Amino acid sequence: LQLALKSENRAEGLNISTDNDKNCQRDGLTAHLGSYEDLTTRFPANTFDAVVLNGSAEHFVNEDILITNQKATAQHHIFKLLAHVLKPGGRLFFTCIHFVDMPDPKQVLNNPLHLPQGSLEYHCSILQKFFSGWYPTIGEYDTAAANNGLTKVFERDATSDYLKTSNDWTRRVQSAMKQPHKRLQV
Repeated sequence: LQLALKSENRAEGLNISTDNDKNCQRDGLTAHLGSYEDLTTRFPANTFDAVVLNGSAEHFVNEDILITNQKATAQHHIFKLLAHVLKPGGRLFFTCIHFVDMPDPKQVLNNPLHLPQGSLEYHCSILQKFFSGWYPTIGEYDTAAANNGLTKVFERDATSDYLKTSNDWTRRVQSAMKQPHKRLQV
């Protein structure tokens, strides 16, 4: 939002976090508290030239959706809402980590302490328990987007970047835990 504001473009944000919403308001940014479900009620059709989802798309599929095997339906719904608020020819930019190999959702819904540390199931269980999310597999978002009239222009796999960041954070947390009086430097 800040970059759009600096370039004199109109930009609006949608936050699920009260704190983030307050920070945006404090910084003079136009933001609304709500979820992606509010897109079509908050914004009329064909409102935006571009929509950006940065690291949020994987959080739209939660445990209830997984258990009821409604992942594809939920993904289709998300892209339908996004297509609704985009102007014809508008652009959707999003970042999202994806699965190459799909873990067993039933395993992932277990307590992460009961799973092998460092395994895909362990990582996904933490994501699900603490952040409520499920990564798509390669191609799932392409299908959901295409079914709603959106066309992929570019894709970059940044999974290795995310893995490096995750491993770095794990090392920092483990190191800080060994030294109870040392503050974790971010």
